[in-house]
Amino acid sequence: VEVYRNCKASKMKDVFERMQKLDHTNYDSFVCCILTYGIAEEMYLYGSDNKELHIGAMTSMLNEENCKTLAGKPKLFFFQACIGKEGVDDSGIEEESEIPNEADFFFSYATPSDTVAWRDLHHGSWYISELCRSLCTHATCRDLNSMIEEAHEIVGP
Repeated sequence: VEVYRNCKASKMKDVFERMQKLDHTNYDSFVCCILTYGIAEEMYLYGSDNKELHIGAMTSMLNEENCKTLAGKPKLFFFQACIGKEGVDDSGIEEESEIPNEADFFFSYATPSDTVAWRDLHHGSWYISELCRSLCTHATCRDLNSMIEEAHEIVGP
């Protein structure tokens, strides 16, 4: 587990570039939690320097084309940020690849688009706190999606 605090956008990009170059052969998955601010409808996150970084630009560094040792392994991303919707690509299916580059990606956001992601100054993110509680309590007996749904129900509107 690696922890980075108060990262500038350039540092977040550097971390993803380093993760892209690592040999993940001996790992079963990749998990990333980012707690920051975002821009609705644009799918950008802010660094501590208030500079933007596109979520897709970061996560695509870890797809099967760009990070061979993570190919076919789950990549889980948890975002505590106010985030919007990404445009839909309806250009068709790539015929060269049997499995889409990001078929093994999982994204979980603290809130739906255009909604405030709450945090307590002393206890941190409501969403991340509830998700951690649910994971610690139910990880051996429930699936990930049901634990995320539970966290959303508890902190929901």
